[in-house]
Amino acid sequence: MNERVVLGLGGTVDYEIAWDGPTIERLVLEHDIRAGELSTSVPIDSERSLLITLLAFVRDGVGGERFVASSDIVTALADRFDTRVTLGGTCVRAALAMATIGVGSTVHLVSIDDHVRRLLPPDISYLCSAAKDSLDPHLIVQFPAGARVRANGLDLCAPHSNRLIYVHDPPNRDLRLHSGLGDALARADAFLISGLNSIQDPAVLTERLRELRGFAGRLPAGALTFYEDAGYHVPEIAAAARDGVLGLVDVYSMNEDELQERIGRTVDLLDPAQVVRAAKELSAAVPAPVVVVHTKYWSIALGPDAGRFEDALRGGIALASARYLAGDDLTAADYRAVAHRPPHPGGAAVVEAVHAAFGASARGVPAYVLDTAHPTNIGLGDTFVGGFLAALTTPDAAPHAGPAVPRAEPVVLPANQPADRFYRGGERIARFRGSAPGAGREPEDWVASTTAVFGQGDVGLTRLPDGDLLAEAVRRDPRWWLGPRHVTTRGADTALLVKLLDAGERLPVHVHPDVPFAHEHLGLGHGKTEAWVMLEPAEVRLGWNRDVDAAELAGWVERQDVDAMLAAMHTLRLERGDAVFVPAGLPHAIGAGAFLVELQEPTDLSVLLEWDGFAIDGPRDGHLGIGYPAALGAVERAGRSRAEVEALRTARDSTVGDLIPAASEFFRVERRRGEVSWAAGFAVLVVVAGSAELVTGSGARLPVTPGQSVLLPYAAGACSLERAAGLEVLLCRPPV
Repeated sequence: MNERVVLGLGGTVDYEIAWDGPTIERLVLEHDIRAGELSTSVPIDSERSLLITLLAFVRDGVGGERFVASSDIVTALADRFDTRVTLGGTCVRAALAMATIGVGSTVHLVSIDDHVRRLLPPDISYLCSAAKDSLDPHLIVQFPAGARVRANGLDLCAPHSNRLIYVHDPPNRDLRLHSGLGDALARADAFLISGLNSIQDPAVLTERLRELRGFAGRLPAGALTFYEDAGYHVPEIAAAARDGVLGLVDVYSMNEDELQERIGRTVDLLDPAQVVRAAKELSAAVPAPVVVVHTKYWSIALGPDAGRFEDALRGGIALASARYLAGDDLTAADYRAVAHRPPHPGGAAVVEAVHAAFGASARGVPAYVLDTAHPTNIGLGDTFVGGFLAALTTPDAAPHAGPAVPRAEPVVLPANQPADRFYRGGERIARFRGSAPGAGREPEDWVASTTAVFGQGDVGLTRLPDGDLLAEAVRRDPRWWLGPRHVTTRGADTALLVKLLDAGERLPVHVHPDVPFAHEHLGLGHGKTEAWVMLEPAEVRLGWNRDVDAAELAGWVERQDVDAMLAAMHTLRLERGDAVFVPAGLPHAIGAGAFLVELQEPTDLSVLLEWDGFAIDGPRDGHLGIGYPAALGAVERAGRSRAEVEALRTARDSTVGDLIPAASEFFRVERRRGEVSWAAGFAVLVVVAGSAELVTGSGARLPVTPGQSVLLPYAAGACSLERAAGLEVLLCRPPV
């Protein structure tokens, strides 16, 4: 258990839908919704009434949370849109944000299912009070500033971007507490209380507050209790809930929506006089030791002990700002980098006015100047809570201005060509990279390689500019290089090897083992499924054109009857830009003159069926050290039709985007042209043609030109290619 910070009281599964104006307009027409009906407060008992509130929120540019009469309404509307499944709830989103910057926690859950088990990182522990699995998803709608809806007489334009939450969630409505919560709190430095807003029965609220008082009484001396306010599903019990936590909490926190609800009017968040007046009214209305208000422009703490929390305010602002910019691809580098942005001038003016009005009884931190065309509004308040508690309990996690923290820079990789390979080539690689040609037996450039040549120690491994092996760097800090989601599913395994391959002569007929074979015979977790993206035209042999029995295959290999082997194979003429999927087990031979980018599982496992005339001792080195009787078991002996083999060629030069969907469980490769962006993650970028500027989420900028291969760690954040001219790149990534 990560009991230093305990976060409660209930998490959720969220269905996040992408804003889609045309779909919204079709639904307006379908339900005959009129402008005069729009209201944020009507009961939501149908898809139509949900849409009426959604449109009213968009019209006003404000966020909100509403109760829905049935989960079926939520799922039915989600089915109308592109939807992705995420985890929500203040406690869970705060935990996820903290985990991003290396601070673990324990969350208290009231429901669980396989989505939660799959998406919750291993450095977040949990208690769950549920007796069985259940799923009642929350609908999350994020709309951008300027979102338009024009249909059926409506003409709406959102003045601000914001997010909406629609909820039907019986487990959170009941909010049962786990019996082990007190034991967890007995060792905690901080305890978050959130989720009371979901309760609808006053009797349930009374019982939960009684239980919380008992559990919180076990907190050690000096531990902090933090309450995050929210929009109550039943406004009539809001006062009882808010009053009930006052005797429990050290910090009472809210966002601008709750601020305006508590004082009963809207507040111009950039008007210092209005904010000071609101802060004074709020201090009188909420008699907590410290009251915190966090907004997109500033965050303030009010109370005699406010000075204690300045760094915590800064941590909350920085982490929420980083999420605003990077969304779910948020990294620790994004968090560190945002602290070096200039403060928002309007936010700074408000903070100065609050300090002048309250003196030592207030502390404030302005937000940052944030510029992005694709902001994230979902989970910002929850992320603020995570940043606040992380900075409070783990001072090293607090962001600090001053000398800039080193950024996660893209790494331009020089050629990494193992020498003295058994076939000729390398001239085209040198020409592509603009370097001097080698000795003629360097036909492969192992790009961003954490894989060694089979049986040759460190040969083939990539060295970083500081001399460190990439493989060692990844093992030391896999989350920085690969990201938390990758580490959760695959550990420190990059799961990818990229090569440039120049066949100066036809390669011998050979085959690569699949995962089960490699595991059984070699004790490895990967086989060697691969794929080719052609940079120049060439001929290849791929797969048998008829069934080949075991004795016939063994005879060909023993006699080195190459003519018979080649006659039994399909021949494909590949053009520049073709992409070909080569499943493990499929015999193949790349033809002379081929120049290509190869993606593969990260091994160097080949069973040679042909070696005569090549600079290799096949009987000794062609069978992976297990002998040919066993090694030939890796060969697919069933014949494939011409149509089946042609189907492996999945793309042509005109295609952009995902080139080989069938390979997604092994690796991903996309062709991109012009300006493009992609999410954070370990990636290898091969620049085929043209030029551009590579811009990373960590703030780095790098001009890219043809022949470059660029390594991007997860910590570089979301990336884009800007100022593109004639650009063509291949984006190579591990499987999801």
